[in-house]
Amino acid sequence: MSQSSKGWSAKAFIVTGGLGTSELDRDIGEAERYLAFLHRIRNRQLPALRVPSEILEYIFSFCQCHPEQPHRDRRHPPAWVVVTHVCHLWRDVALSSPRLWRNVVTYSQPWMEETLSRSKEVPL
Repeated sequence: MSQSSKGWSAKAFIVTGGLGTSELDRDIGEAERYLAFLHRIRNRQLPALRVPSEILEYIFSFCQCHPEQPHRDRRHPPAWVVVTHVCHLWRDVALSSPRLWRNVVTYSQPWMEETLSRSKEVPL
């Protein structure tokens, strides 16, 4: 960590030339990672994020495409993929739930391979 992270004024370092751009960028990156960590801790205390993973997976299953109406619109991700963008917990639950990935989306080879990988041993 740079000296600015130890309580010295960043403004004083900039005025005196004590910190260069790369050091400031590094410190900003550290601060952003720490802030994200604090947000995750705070968010875990919210009632909506205290729901057990099994229940979240069950709820997410209602977002899946119906097998007879597969998702083929590249402009909008499938609903069950959208839940992976809400928060870290929901992402972890959705990505670790093979049943959510059993309906393979085939609009690109990489996406199809990723869906198959995430579905693990679940019948498609």
